Amino acid sequence: MAAGFILPHYVTAKAAVEYALSCRVALRLEADNIFDERYADRSSSQLWIFPDTLRSVKGQFA
Repeated sequence: MAAGFILPHYVTAKAAVEYALSCRVALRLEADNIFDERYADRSSSQLWIFPDTLRSVKGQFA
């Protein structure tokens, strides 16, 4: 990393909700980066900045 080069700070939000359909089956919905914040996750130099993922939503039966 070049001297004096610092990635900007950022804040993201994550939320999840789960509902039991029965004693053995549950439904789960999860969202990452709810407000679709664009940010740099890591960098090896000022020329190579790696953005992180945008908003994502996933569901699951368990």
